Amino acid sequence: EYSSSLKFALIMMGEYLHTFTASGIAVTLFLGGWRPPFPMSWEWAFTGYWPVLWFFIKFALTFSFIIWVRASLPRVRYDQLMSLGWKVLIPVNLGWILLVAAVRNVMVNEGDRVLGIAVGVVIVIGVLAIWMRFDTVNQRRKEDRKAQVEAEFEELTNEPAAGGFPVPPLDLPHYHGVPRS
Repeated sequence: EYSSSLKFALIMMGEYLHTFTASGIAVTLFLGGWRPPFPMSWEWAFTGYWPVLWFFIKFALTFSFIIWVRASLPRVRYDQLMSLGWKVLIPVNLGWILLVAAVRNVMVNEGDRVLGIAVGVVIVIGVLAIWMRFDTVNQRRKEDRKAQVEAEFEELTNEPAAGGFPVPPLDLPHYHGVPRS
């Protein structure tokens, strides 16, 4: 797969650099960046080297957490990850966008909060019903395919030469004590 150790090392280093970068971005966007933790509002916590220290502490904890989670969870194949994205995450996201758009439209145009919630609930129930219907159809297809494979396997096991290496029949004359010529 890899033609040299250097390429392998660069790929592995690239994965850790990605984790390094993701930790820095997560600290900046979601954990307050250079600011001290929430309850600390002392004046000295915002001066000198303290902001750098706060950022580094948050960064180190986030980096450690990502490495810990990666080491704890089983590795997901790329095709499984793509299947999850295309079959689950994107449809859920599109449904969520439709739900938010419908509720906001009702809230802006009608101004009735109860109506907006009712429309949202109806849309959610409709999406769940459609999803359950497709899930049932897919489940039936899987069961039919499994039954078909089992039937084919049963057919192949009943006849020894079917679909495989040819086996001579056991009723040939030389099997019953008749000398060969």
